[in-house]
Amino acid sequence: MADDNATPPDDESRSPPGSPGDGNSSWRAFSGESHDRPLPGAVGPALGAEGLAPGRPSTPRRPQGGGFLGQVIGVVGGGILGVAIGYYLLNWWGGPQFNFLEIPLPGLPADQPVADAPRDAAPPPELPEPDGAAAAPVAPAAPDANVPAMPAEPEADTSPPLPADYVGPRTFTSRPIAELESALLAAKGLIICDRCQSTGLVTVKDAATGSTSQRVPCDQCGGQTGAPLSPQGFATLCQLAELVTFAEPEPNEAVNIRRKDALRAILARATKSDERRAAIGREAGARLETPQVAGEGILLAGTLDAVGREGRLHWGRVILPGSARPVTIVSRTGLPGKPGDDLGVLGVVVDRPRDELVGYAGDEPRVIWVGLATRLQLGRE
Repeated sequence: MADDNATPPDDESRSPPGSPGDGNSSWRAFSGESHDRPLPGAVGPALGAEGLAPGRPSTPRRPQGGGFLGQVIGVVGGGILGVAIGYYLLNWWGGPQFNFLEIPLPGLPADQPVADAPRDAAPPPELPEPDGAAAAPVAPAAPDANVPAMPAEPEADTSPPLPADYVGPRTFTSRPIAELESALLAAKGLIICDRCQSTGLVTVKDAATGSTSQRVPCDQCGGQTGAPLSPQGFATLCQLAELVTFAEPEPNEAVNIRRKDALRAILARATKSDERRAAIGREAGARLETPQVAGEGILLAGTLDAVGREGRLHWGRVILPGSARPVTIVSRTGLPGKPGDDLGVLGVVVDRPRDELVGYAGDEPRVIWVGLATRLQLGRE
């Protein structure tokens, strides 16, 4: 039986921790803790390989991982990849109508057929046409008479602004003076015989006496000075009228005066006889009945029925031979005559003059803008 007063064994007689007799030696061996311990009598605690004080078990370290940010990137990236794969498969099976993003997809044609139509389905066979019958063209649908047509947009006016004191046609094209000279020569050759100057007579020498006082009918025009004007001749004079109205004036006023005198002589020759005046009246009346002559030249020869002035413009009414309906003429200057006088006019046809003729305030649907007017005297050169 042991003595209770026995002195306990000295500490040096105990088995050191971690010795083979120690119960914790097996755990330390499993955990990898160092078995190095300080020798008895050593001063101060000695640190093991793990930097721990003797007798304290070491805690194993956890491996380093991606953390929370890595998990978020993985979730988002996986979602995007899944949506892209699903979108591709949807277009593969469903067709291009599901490509609402309108992006090219590798391996899929842009016009891929829909799913319910087989990809390798052959096109439907064409039906043969009947023998001897060609395909009839499809006629365009006739416009509905109950639906009003849309008015065309007016073209932008790019012409320069008119002067404040301007009166006359709103839009026109100035003609070069060379064109007027050429038309003047053509009309002169048509109206005036260059051999007898439209007198119908020429002076020749008498073969017997050698005298030059004998006058005979012109061998070039046959003395037909008052022959009716042909339609071609009337058209030539209408072209001259357009050029007279819109020709650029010469800087030298003397040249302009001589040219006006030549034009008055042509008008006098063209209207010399009643037969020519009647022919001009018929041609002018027929021309004025044509809607397409707006802006073109015209020759008039008739009786002045009335004259007047309205605003800055002068007007008159001319009665053509064989017609009871007067023709309204408008000029920026006064007309050379009074009611009852015969008048010859070279001018231009103007439709809707209230809109197209600056300074006009009348109600006529069509008037003649005067380029040149002269008083006619029948039976005189």
